[in-house]
Amino acid sequence: MLSNMMKNNSHRVDYLNFKAVGMNGSFGIYVRGCLQNDQPYSLETKRRLFICLDYVRRYLEEKKLVAVYMDIYDFEKAKNLAFQELEADLKKGLFEKVLFADLEELFTDSELNEKIISLSESVDGIEFFDVEGNVFEAKRISLNQIIGV
Repeated sequence: MLSNMMKNNSHRVDYLNFKAVGMNGSFGIYVRGCLQNDQPYSLETKRRLFICLDYVRRYLEEKKLVAVYMDIYDFEKAKNLAFQELEADLKKGLFEKVLFADLEELFTDSELNEKIISLSESVDGIEFFDVEGNVFEAKRISLNQIIGV
């Protein structure tokens, strides 16, 4: 994993608990960060990964962690390839929740913001949450309920 943190525009996906796939409460982790010129590896990504893993150990059931997705990007040409794999796995129903180190940071990235909104509208029961307690989930409301029929 550290070798991926040493290169810009790299990504990694690690599948951990295949028995948890599709299980109620199963989840994945998504972390990302930049590799600064003066760093041997992305300190930002490592810090976020450890924060998320500590949160899982303290507050969640580790056996329900299906996968960890990691993107190392640069500002000029961010590819977010691990996030694309995360999208595909969510659509397949591998898990229903995604833990982030910081949801707010992702919503400031216009491309990821659009993808998160799109996922929340297309995948039923999906929930995005972070270690600070922020939660984003979009519940679908039928048109009949909106107009009161």
